Amino acid sequence: MTDFYDEKTNYNEDVARIFEKEISDLYKTISTTGEYEVKNSWIEIGKKGMHHDIHNHGMTGISAVCFVKFNHKVHSSTQFIAPFNDFRTGHIIREEFRNVREGSLIFFPSFINHFTNPNTSEEERIILSFNVNGDLIV
Repeated sequence: MTDFYDEKTNYNEDVARIFEKEISDLYKTISTTGEYEVKNSWIEIGKKGMHHDIHNHGMTGISAVCFVKFNHKVHSSTQFIAPFNDFRTGHIIREEFRNVREGSLIFFPSFINHFTNPNTSEEERIILSFNVNGDLIV
């Protein structure tokens, strides 16, 4: 369940303020002009049996997921799919960050495909996601 499509909710300014240091540090690390803007933000609540199919956020820049309510003993984190296959086997390469805890924040290129496995627990899994646009220096 997500409020992504709810035009009445807009957390962009709050998200930008809360994660200002993390976003700024990231953009300094990846060599940008320092100009960026949180363009979309939303909350997703994963009740038992819910999952999120494979998707990406387009060519919007950088995306992020923050694990707001997450029990690493019963939940799995977001799964990422490499934009290329294993050159030896041809198999799809996917990665799950196994050290995710509540409060963990993961940044990734918006075009990277990702998904969540079904929640098998009675405990809700809650994440906050957002997209950040910025001018990259190439």
